[in-house]
Amino acid sequence: MIIVPITSNLLFLSPNFNVNSYVTKKTITQGMLDVALLMSNASQLKALLEVGSFYRYYTFMMVLVIASMMLQLAVGVLLLWLSITNINKEKYQAQLDRINDATSVGIFFITIINIFSGVFGIEATKTHAL
Repeated sequence: MIIVPITSNLLFLSPNFNVNSYVTKKTITQGMLDVALLMSNASQLKALLEVGSFYRYYTFMMVLVIASMMLQLAVGVLLLWLSITNINKEKYQAQLDRINDATSVGIFFITIINIFSGVFGIEATKTHAL
């Protein structure tokens, strides 16, 4: 068994395990989830624009949705960078570890923002918007 450090964790791997392939697949999966959430936020933005400033939480929701979308774009760029960089090259491992940490922090903030966005969302209070 080979022990390979990945982002400050130790994984016990079989000799034929390709770490770079695993990281690439993991990153692509995270990217697809990011795209799905971005589409959801675009839908929220559309609904918010249709209701207009009559909605009680219009400004708050606009800030949340736009902040979420901007963070998602930033995380998407970081995920793209992670997917195209070879983790097997030792000179990139520290940089990729920092990018992975930044991506995790970004996803955490996106999650928190979207929880608030869901609570104050148009769909939940559409009948009370005016």
